[in-house]
Amino acid sequence: MGSPLRRPPRLEIFEDPEAMARHAAELFRELSPKKVVLTGGQTPKRSYELISQLDMRWDEIDLFLSDERFVPLHDDRSNEKMVREALGGRANEARLHGFSRGAGPEESAEMYGQEVTDYLPFDFTFMGLGEDGHTASLFPSDPHHDRRDVMAFAYRPDLQGPWRTTLSVAALDRSSVMVFLVAGQEKADALRVLMEGGDIPAAKVHPEGNLLILSDRAAASRVSRRPNG
Repeated sequence: MGSPLRRPPRLEIFEDPEAMARHAAELFRELSPKKVVLTGGQTPKRSYELISQLDMRWDEIDLFLSDERFVPLHDDRSNEKMVREALGGRANEARLHGFSRGAGPEESAEMYGQEVTDYLPFDFTFMGLGEDGHTASLFPSDPHHDRRDVMAFAYRPDLQGPWRTTLSVAALDRSSVMVFLVAGQEKADALRVLMEGGDIPAAKVHPEGNLLILSDRAAASRVSRRPNG
């Protein structure tokens, strides 16, 4: 799959989240990827809704979750539930690969890691950015968030909350095109640190292909370096 993107990483700033989402969908249309990683969270949801409107060979596309909360599929905290709702019928036309709920979180992560190995490298990977600098379910509270010995693993960031299952840095790095979607003033500090290559989990991901960061003006308000592109 050819790519119009260039290395090194590039930051593109948009007036608002809607303009950012439309650009992400247009990029997706241009590249027509076959192996796609979808992240959770509210920021990418609009991009998925727009992507679902594209006239593509959805039956040739494999969709993978970057991470998941280990909760039932009907739980509103489930990333798979959000993805299915945002994509509508496209989620059934494509092949959506999710974490198994028929096993414990650690076994589920191991099974998922074995499954994605057969599809690497990914063509297109959507990523998000948390206020604390996490991406997927790679959290700064986990001293092993940058582990490279497995393709996926399980972690419980909060003893009061659910387990998380997540692709590892090793798996995410096997991406031809990676697109971070970042919106909101509350993400401004994290985006600045990411752009500076600071010590946060999101900055530990180094795709073997092209890295593009799409941001609204609010999130980019504290970025000191001049954006590329």
